[in-house]
This record gives sequence, C-alpha cells and structure tokens, in this order.
Amino acid sequence: MRPFLAGPGRWRKRRGRRGKKKRQRQRQRQKNPA
Repeated sequence: MRPFLAGPGRWRKRRGRRGKKKRQRQRQRQKNPA
C-alpha cells in the first residue's frame, strides 16, 4: 500500500484512462433510455 502512495502519478494516469472509458459507457447508457 505504501508504494501506491509513493507514486500517485502512476495511479492517476491509470485511473484517468479507466475513468475515460467508464465515462463513455455511461454516456451511451443515458442516451439509450432518453
């Protein structure tokens, strides 16, 4: 757990890439019911 806090930059880059993919999926889901 300590190595993750020592390098938050790597975590942020990984989270950003995953967040972007999840955001696109949520947008499509909202357009479906609309």
